[in-house]
Amino acid sequence: MLSTKAKGAQTELECLTYLHGLGYDISIPWGDNARYDFVLDVNHKLYKLQCKTSSQQEEGVYKFKCESTYINSTGNRKANYTEDDVDFFCTFIEGKCYLVPLNETSKKEKVMRFVKPKNNQTKGITFAQEYLAEKQLEKLITEE
Repeated sequence: MLSTKAKGAQTELECLTYLHGLGYDISIPWGDNARYDFVLDVNHKLYKLQCKTSSQQEEGVYKFKCESTYINSTGNRKANYTEDDVDFFCTFIEGKCYLVPLNETSKKEKVMRFVKPKNNQTKGITFAQEYLAEKQLEKLITEE
């Protein structure tokens, strides 16, 4: 069984590989002190991405945490990300990469659905398909 750190490294590697496979250039910061995991170059515009491991909550429903955890001399600490820190959260679910803009998440977690809720509610529901990396990247390209 992988440790939390190893799971995070696996998610980061899967996201990097996926996005590189789409033909994008990627830069990785030196050291382990940046608030983002890597930079994605989309038509010469740079975006800071923070990878997060998603966990399945129930059939077709996944979530990831939107905060960082670190250890200092007084113990474990949590910190929220800001728009100065990252542009997108990046996660990898069932063989695909998803990019979620920071401003479309809560401070604690993001829930993404692959299936409709049993009560058919759609308001306030995030469907994963909207955040598929290819779809989000196309939005960035057409916004320029």
